[in-house]
Amino acid sequence: YNIFGLFWFLFFIEAFGEIVLAGVFAGWYWTFDKENDLTPNSIRSSFYRTIRYHLGTIAFGSLVLTFVRMIRLLIEYVEEKLKQYGEDNPVVNAVTCMCKCCFYCLE
Repeated sequence: YNIFGLFWFLFFIEAFGEIVLAGVFAGWYWTFDKENDLTPNSIRSSFYRTIRYHLGTIAFGSLVLTFVRMIRLLIEYVEEKLKQYGEDNPVVNAVTCMCKCCFYCLE
């Protein structure tokens, strides 16, 4: 459970920072008169908007990424155990390789 919570927390913090920065950059990009209309507290206002409107989206997205990462870790663990015990079945290797590729793409 601890590793699940750690992944969720890390993905949450990473996504939170990305959305705050995206809000700051979008505020700068869509400002017509950049010399007069830009506010000095754009990071603080983007931080507030992120907390007010996007916190649930960040939490849900990080939860989905956590599930994908946990499944990927499980597949890698099984693959490691198969290599450790000398199971060299080409079909099993192909299936684990395809599963890992799909989960890398999802993440």
